[in-house]
Amino acid sequence: MARTGLTIPVVDSWFTEDAGIIIMPLLRETLQNYLATHTIEENKIIMEKVLVQIEKLHGKYIHNDLHGNNIMLDENDNIFFIDVANTTPISREVDKNYAMKADYNKLLMSISKIGNINELAPSIVQKVRMLK
Repeated sequence: MARTGLTIPVVDSWFTEDAGIIIMPLLRETLQNYLATHTIEENKIIMEKVLVQIEKLHGKYIHNDLHGNNIMLDENDNIFFIDVANTTPISREVDKNYAMKADYNKLLMSISKIGNINELAPSIVQKVRMLK
């Protein structure tokens, strides 16, 4: 999944006698925090970026735990998925449809706590409705 550009890149890594060390760039905030602290117009822009990344993810993988606290933004508002330990490859079209529906529904539930989801992310709402 790292090759898809959807997860945080590793800057450096090494081993000591006791542990392995991985250095990754600092990410600014979670999507959940961003949505709670920005305007509806800013949120619409960022949610379109999130949707593009989710569609890339669903081309190959099921995240299995996609929500606003597992999506991070860097200082340039680039989108990254975290907590990818349970991510699995998609093997069939049926799996892909199931994955998309499950991931979108979980994301919608997560971010709907912020405000009116229909106003916030109509493209995601439309995508979920198409999958039902």
